[in-house]
Amino acid sequence: MKIAFIGLGAMGFPMARHLSKRHELMVWNRTGEKAERHAREHGTTVAADLAECAAAEIIITMLPTSREVDQIVDKLLGDLRRGTLWIDATSGDPNVSRQTAVRLATKGVAFVDAPVTGATIGAENATLTIMVGGAPEDFARAETVLQI
Repeated sequence: MKIAFIGLGAMGFPMARHLSKRHELMVWNRTGEKAERHAREHGTTVAADLAECAAAEIIITMLPTSREVDQIVDKLLGDLRRGTLWIDATSGDPNVSRQTAVRLATKGVAFVDAPVTGATIGAENATLTIMVGGAPEDFARAETVLQI
């Protein structure tokens, strides 16, 4: 499965590492050096630009706040494909996440709110707890990815 992972901070970097073991993973980060380092160390592909991430079957965001998620949505909205699943692992504002889901739905993109808890050690060890909100069919699509 082609997955785009956006946000390679303290939590996102190891989360993407685990996903890269089982999926074709493209990474993007505001600081390009982090994405390049991830590619060198874990065999992922660096997105040439953010817009390239829109071609993935699944987009995962792991960003500081809902504000940054919405900035990414704004930039990608015109390029997104119907049928894409967007998984937001950001520990953001649930009300904003609901609005994001509505915006993405206008493009035929499913949205799953999936904030994580377990700190950096949980991300490193793949033992994070994920609280998932979304339609049952979208959760079913996301579940196999989130289990990793």
